[in-house]
Amino acid sequence: MAYEWLREMMSTSLLDYHQEWPVWRLLNRPNSKLTNRPNDGLLRMEIPQRRMLVCFYEGWLCLLGVMHHLDKDCGGKWPEQWVCYQDSPYIEPVRHEATETETDLPKAKPWFFDENECRKTWERIFDLTLYPQKGFTWNAQARNPLLQAVVPVIYRSDIATEV
Repeated sequence: MAYEWLREMMSTSLLDYHQEWPVWRLLNRPNSKLTNRPNDGLLRMEIPQRRMLVCFYEGWLCLLGVMHHLDKDCGGKWPEQWVCYQDSPYIEPVRHEATETETDLPKAKPWFFDENECRKTWERIFDLTLYPQKGFTWNAQARNPLLQAVVPVIYRSDIATEV
């Protein structure tokens, strides 16, 4: 379910996209704990931006959790009620100061979420302008958030060097 949604996003965002399955790549070099595998290699690629869709890694993980819940626990259908806030389908990368009349959650009753409203928030994982905003929460302790990109195809000419 999540990957079909991602393919929809790729089809609306990428030129010359033909429904290929996404190929993942990190835009930030991961820490050595992730790359300390003797049989793995790290490739540096140069891919034109028009051929990739960039998103926040942590945002994608949040969305995977929501999609997993919908797919496995709800049979792919939107539930009438969500069990707990951790399963919230409302993707919010920025924490705002709440006032007495304003909260971070949708205005619906607690644990009930409007499907269309929530689905609109899912695209926030692609909004890189959120990073400098006060209250940004996706890996906020890191100096730079972990970014990933999906591309439909990696050509041999895209590979610049092996690190």
